[in-house]
Amino acid sequence: MRENNPENIYRIISIFFLMALLITSLSFSLAACGGSGGTSKNDDNEETVDADDDGYSSEDDCNDNNDAVYPGAPELNDGMDNDCDGSVDEDWSTYYLDDDGDGYGDAASSTEATSAPDDYVTDSTDCDDADATVYPGAPELNDEKDNDCDGSVDEDWSTYYLDDDEDGYGDAASSTEATSAPSGYVTDNTDCDDTNAAVNPGAAEIPNNGIDEDCSGADLVIDNDNDTYNSLEDCNDCNPDVYPGATEICDGYDNNCDESIDESLSTDADGDGHYTIGSCLWPADDCDDGNPNVHPGATEIPDNGIDDDCNGVVDTVVDNDSDGYDSDEDCNDDDDTIYPGATEIPNNGVDEDCSGADLILNVVYHKWHHDGTYQFDGMFAAKLINGVLSDETILLPAGGNIGRWASFSPDGRSVVFSYENPGKTSGTQGIYIMDLATKAITEVIDDGKWHMLPRFSPEGNLIVFEYADNRTALHDLALINKDGTNLKMITETADQSEEWASFSPLGGNIIFHRREGSLVGTADIFVFEFDDVSSDVSTWTLTNLTNTTEISEEDPWYSRPYGLMIAFDANTGDGGLYETWIWDLEEEGTEPSRYFLGDPKETYSFSWPMFSADGQSLYISANKTTTTDLYVVPINDPAGGAYVADGEHIFLTGVLY
Repeated sequence: MRENNPENIYRIISIFFLMALLITSLSFSLAACGGSGGTSKNDDNEETVDADDDGYSSEDDCNDNNDAVYPGAPELNDGMDNDCDGSVDEDWSTYYLDDDGDGYGDAASSTEATSAPDDYVTDSTDCDDADATVYPGAPELNDEKDNDCDGSVDEDWSTYYLDDDEDGYGDAASSTEATSAPSGYVTDNTDCDDTNAAVNPGAAEIPNNGIDEDCSGADLVIDNDNDTYNSLEDCNDCNPDVYPGATEICDGYDNNCDESIDESLSTDADGDGHYTIGSCLWPADDCDDGNPNVHPGATEIPDNGIDDDCNGVVDTVVDNDSDGYDSDEDCNDDDDTIYPGATEIPNNGVDEDCSGADLILNVVYHKWHHDGTYQFDGMFAAKLINGVLSDETILLPAGGNIGRWASFSPDGRSVVFSYENPGKTSGTQGIYIMDLATKAITEVIDDGKWHMLPRFSPEGNLIVFEYADNRTALHDLALINKDGTNLKMITETADQSEEWASFSPLGGNIIFHRREGSLVGTADIFVFEFDDVSSDVSTWTLTNLTNTTEISEEDPWYSRPYGLMIAFDANTGDGGLYETWIWDLEEEGTEPSRYFLGDPKETYSFSWPMFSADGQSLYISANKTTTTDLYVVPINDPAGGAYVADGEHIFLTGVLY
């Protein structure tokens, strides 16, 4: 659509003015002649018609009904051939706004004129008429614009990357933009080390050198035999038994990579031509490489108790110790106390019964349950290793002969315990010792009173225990020789109860807890210190270790074998449950700390803690509603505890150190 500019408006007004004149002229003509148009004669004297009175007859006028149309008329921009030259509006053109003055117009902004108005051009191909740097054929700049109007932005520009080591691979962290590659720059950006020409994505990877030559993200590590040593470190990367530091074995390989094969693995100490069994040199068949007369092929000498020819059999069977078992049955035919079925003495390092090992009994306990009243289920000893209970041995059966609170002698061959002997006064309890090999029981003291919780001294000659007139009386502490002589009272207080006493494994003190005026209630932990246990008690030093009123600290137990740490029960009053606390006494000024709150799955009191022989675990009795079960907790992992024989009603009372 043409714009209403002043020139167009002027033309329109002129046309209307001419039409008005024409109409006036016609009106006068009609009035004068009584019709429209005019006539004239042509050169042949023939009459012609000029219907529109424009001075041109219909023979010459290309539109005799429009007086603006005739030969030589001004060509108007009206869609007609005004000058009858066969062309319409041929003097008029479309011009386009060139707002940015770059010589290229905006197709969306145009006008019609017979000549170009100011700021207009005949071109209409500018793709951004607000930017003089943008037009067809303009130089393409690196400005995120389509400068040359070809539909592409910055197509002549590229990113180039520094190739400092000149290996053809560039550094992604160092780049520039240009229309061609600057010196030292490439189009690639995958070099992972642009300071080393030997490192690039096309480089050959060298295994096991700690360098990522091919930029794959890591060095190529080759360990063909999966022995944790790579092919550069391993002298044989196809054999998992061969690597630096491996144990040399008899296999024809340099197992430890020291450039020697099977070194020190062939011995013929007695020079009889036969190598010891397991040697790499043949024959490796000498069953006694310390005796040149013993080897395969030697003459068997009867009755010497030696397998001279190494055939695995002593040809002459003898019973050297006259214990009724020949040498082919007896595991020690030189000791008449050792033979199959002999009485096994626990914890002495000797396999008396030829079972293959000494009987180890390192924990002692009693069992009980509650079905309305407390029921004694027997006293036992067993082996507890790595949280596994085995070799349980009954010491006293369930029934009237109630034995409890047992603990080991230092040599582990007997236990001392509290015993309600049916042959004594009813309602009393004495102290007795049982030989673990024979189960023989020896009385230490049973004087019609109530004695309990006996513990041996480190030397095994004394026993400390709780001394009371009867079951309900307050307890004092006493010492006595293991043969029952020299009873010595340590405490004799009328309004206090001293309980759970034991010697330090290092000697020199006795630890216990004390309650005020009752067998129940809040307790504190005390320790006696002395230079000589046989000295008068008045010369001993008594120290209150805890001295608290809001927490009850009870049942202290020394760590073994060092005696530098104690474990004890503590009742903070939180739910009425006992917890296990520990206290390292090695450094002066340290405080006890809450160690173990109990099994997180249960709400039981966890009390009566005892250290394992190696000091690495605590054995704790979980006091449940109707019974007690043993719980083992690693010292370095309080949350890693587990029940031992859960449901067996075990109340642990002693550990062998």
